[in-house]
Amino acid sequence: CAGDLLCEVTRPWIGGSRLSIAGLFQPTLFKLSAMLEDFDIADDVTLRKAGFVIQVSPDDSFVGVEASLEVEVDEETALVFFGSLRVGSKGGIQMTLAMKGMWNSPFGLDFFAVGNLLLAIAVGTPLGVKLGGELHVGKMPCRETDFALDGRCVKGQLVVGVNPGVPSENFFYGSIAPITVGKIFRMLGVNVALPSFVADTGYPDGLTASYAPKAVDLSEEIGLKIPKGLHYEGTVNLFGAEVSTVINVVVGEEVDMEVSMARYDVGDAGVMVVSRSLSDEQRGPYLRVFAKQTFPFKLNVTIEGALKLLGSRSEVSIHVTETEMRFSLFKSFPFGLDGRVHATASYGSFQDTSFRLRVEISAERLNAMLNKVWDGLKAFHKAAKEAIQDAKNAVAKAKAQCKEDMKIECDNCKNMKCRELQDECDDALGWLGRRRRTRRVAAVRPSQRHGRAPPVRLTPGDTVPDAATRRRRMGRRSGSSSSS
Repeated sequence: CAGDLLCEVTRPWIGGSRLSIAGLFQPTLFKLSAMLEDFDIADDVTLRKAGFVIQVSPDDSFVGVEASLEVEVDEETALVFFGSLRVGSKGGIQMTLAMKGMWNSPFGLDFFAVGNLLLAIAVGTPLGVKLGGELHVGKMPCRETDFALDGRCVKGQLVVGVNPGVPSENFFYGSIAPITVGKIFRMLGVNVALPSFVADTGYPDGLTASYAPKAVDLSEEIGLKIPKGLHYEGTVNLFGAEVSTVINVVVGEEVDMEVSMARYDVGDAGVMVVSRSLSDEQRGPYLRVFAKQTFPFKLNVTIEGALKLLGSRSEVSIHVTETEMRFSLFKSFPFGLDGRVHATASYGSFQDTSFRLRVEISAERLNAMLNKVWDGLKAFHKAAKEAIQDAKNAVAKAKAQCKEDMKIECDNCKNMKCRELQDECDDALGWLGRRRRTRRVAAVRPSQRHGRAPPVRLTPGDTVPDAATRRRRMGRRSGSSSSS
């Protein structure tokens, strides 16, 4: 303390804490604060700051006191309690109570955590209220990675400010972590095989929305800052149709909106396909609107989309800036014809406005189709020609084989006919013929006598005489033997 009497008196009470004095001086704002910081009350309790604040400005002048107390719940959790009381220059009184941080398993509820609580009440002029809080649901404790789509926890936060007398004090903030039907079933322990388009329905990337006529700083109370204007960011999946949207609107200053859709299919065979363009079918349609209303003025509008439906194809592309507009439309027609319309308009002053239009009709698909048909006909002609040649070769081979078989058959028939003629001649000659037949029979081997027909020697391709022919021959030989 270097002999300072005030330091010597207060040091045993405040220990190693600090006394901080801060001031802000601007043409329209004066702010002064004096705070006692980092004072240990107990092992797990620390007074982060306590003191007074004075602010003078055309919009908001007040005198107040505030304090912040940190309580260590466990090794991973610490809660910061904040309180303030302010008296405004117009006679209004505002009291604020807040708790920053998350309280896991409050009152023995194992699957819940509450925190970032805010309660602010203003009485008099102005009159208003601020309410807020954050809720975690899941298996405690929930870390940041547990709020991912494949995690075990979900969280949501809501903060609202209402001031009927001063509309610029009204604000809203809401957010929710990634959540889908499938994640809810998994967190509840329900083991049901849901269709993918049902399981993915929800907010796969979470959702954040806020509105405030002017920026709201709640970092001291609950660690939150709400930007000026209307803001929305999130992805919505509804039975397979997924749309991502980002909107930032500041009235009178800027409009920035971006909407992108994932590729959407109907039917496994591609009955309907909605995409960014016919050359980019991995992404879905796209919309971007940006307008800067302050000088220098800016404008940028982009619309892109394509549709395939039952073989028909369509595509549209629109680009608009503050100096020109470009428009392109493509459409496929029956019989392989395609049409495209290009339009460009440049505008500045009325006299400088120009408009250009170009129409294209393409038969490229028709030509490609005809080329495929011609290639198919040539392949068919070649295959047919080869098949006809193979058939000719097979017929020639069969014909040659048939001739060879017929030669053998003719020789056998000739021999049989000669024997029949010899038998008939013998019958006509009477005694002499019978004599000749006896000599001819005697020349036959013993195994072939007694009415048995001599064996027929067959060569490859010969046919065996049928039963009727054999019986007829046996009968003639038996008659000859009886006559002898």
